[in-house]
Amino acid sequence: MVLKVRPKEAPLCFPKGECELGEVLEERGVEWVYNFGPRDLMGFKVLGAGFRGVVFLAEWKGRKVALKVRRTDVNVDMTREAELQRYAWPIAPKVFDYDRDFIIMEYVPLPSIENVLDALDVEELREVVLKVLSAGRELDKKGIDHGELTRPWKHVLVGDEVKIIDYGSASKARRPSNVTSLVSGLLLKPSPPASLISEKLGINKTLLLEAVRKYKRRMDEESFQNLVSLIL
Repeated sequence: MVLKVRPKEAPLCFPKGECELGEVLEERGVEWVYNFGPRDLMGFKVLGAGFRGVVFLAEWKGRKVALKVRRTDVNVDMTREAELQRYAWPIAPKVFDYDRDFIIMEYVPLPSIENVLDALDVEELREVVLKVLSAGRELDKKGIDHGELTRPWKHVLVGDEVKIIDYGSASKARRPSNVTSLVSGLLLKPSPPASLISEKLGINKTLLLEAVRKYKRRMDEESFQNLVSLIL
């Protein structure tokens, strides 16, 4: 199996197959694209694939990066996403370069939160949830609404640090709801993972819901700390 190819040889123009993105990326400093990741795209391994873009592991100016490219069947400009992600740093991976068709960003080799739940004991799980909510609080303070954190499982990477990824639906025009979305997705929704977490941590959902509503109204540090105290 080929481990890496030049950008012109990688399936960057998915799904239509032909474009000039490989040449453009080589001019911008992308040297290699790696056949690596948990997803398979036309026989090529990638870090992730969604409705708007595909994420490859690449080498840019001598360093490993995540390279997100626009799907050729979607008419979106990735400039806005890149600028919002840049503003969201350090909660978001650092953006190094971007254009309407791609974002070159920090590669964060951390597992998504959905992939670590079963391996955590109660106190480790509590620590992870608190770190994730603190990351959401930082986004709230920056005035960025991520837009997809009620389904946090693939958007939140956890380890020694927390990174929140994928800003394709993010906005500074909406009122931020990152903390409330994360609490809902991680602890209050009737999904199997959320039910498992709330049961494992002994969460009183009635009190937590009241605290979430208070935080939603006030969006201040006191109401956030009150919410957090119900998880400690």
